[in-house]
Amino acid sequence: MFDLFGNMEERQREMKEKLDGIFVEASSPNGEVRIKMNANKRLEEISISPEALASGDPEMFEDLLLVTFNEAISAAETKAEAEMRKQINDMLPGGLGQLFGE
Repeated sequence: MFDLFGNMEERQREMKEKLDGIFVEASSPNGEVRIKMNANKRLEEISISPEALASGDPEMFEDLLLVTFNEAISAAETKAEAEMRKQINDMLPGGLGQLFGE
C-alpha cells in the first residue's frame, strides 16, 4: 500500500514547487487594484493606480484592496486544488483516478 503513493515527502515538495510557479491575478472592478499571487498563496505583486490613492476615501481604498486580495486567494486555492486532484489521479493505478472526476 505504501508503494502505491511512493515517497510522500518528495511528492509534497514537488507539488509545492509546482504551485510556486502557477500564478493567478485578481483586479478590482475598475482596475484600480491588481494583485498577483502564486497557487501557494504567496503574494507576488500589488499594483495600485494613482487614481485609487488620490481618491481621498481611505475606506473605499481599503475595501478595494480587501475584496481584490480575497478574490486572488480564492483563485489561488482553486488552482491548487485542481493541481492536487490531478496529482492524486496520476498516482492511482490504471484508471482509478477517474473515480474522482478527472
